[in-house]
Amino acid sequence: MKLPFSKKFKNGNETYFLEKIWTNQYLWTEDEAIEFATNKTHILEFDDWVIETCNPKIHTIRMDLKNRWKQGSKIHPVFENRTKNQHQFAPTFVCKGIQSIEITWLRGNIYISIDDKLFDYNQKVQLSQNDGFESLSDFEKWFNTPFKGKIIHFTDFKY
Repeated sequence: MKLPFSKKFKNGNETYFLEKIWTNQYLWTEDEAIEFATNKTHILEFDDWVIETCNPKIHTIRMDLKNRWKQGSKIHPVFENRTKNQHQFAPTFVCKGIQSIEITWLRGNIYISIDDKLFDYNQKVQLSQNDGFESLSDFEKWFNTPFKGKIIHFTDFKY
């Protein structure tokens, strides 16, 4: 299934999701990566310094009202979904697992539970970094309202 990603955060800063996903060297084989990168229908614009310095994005957090995402689903990561400029920016890979996530706010504080387990500060920081955010503060700005959804895992890592 297509999994759309943003190139910019709400504050206008670059997400570098392309680079953060490409740093997950185990999502596809070397042959798949070479074949994808040499296919002229794909648009790949890497910032090399990001590849060398960023933490990998190992999952994404999404609403899934129709319960479509399952372990084993094929992921086609795209930018500019549902536009004439839509393009897949990485080889297809497989969803390695799903976890439920709930984000609530109380008196200006964020509360995050995954599979009904409440997270402490350090776990929230790890979650935000694994999801591609530079800081917990950036994560909180993105998820600034109550949210229920799924974590779609790209690797075998689970919380």
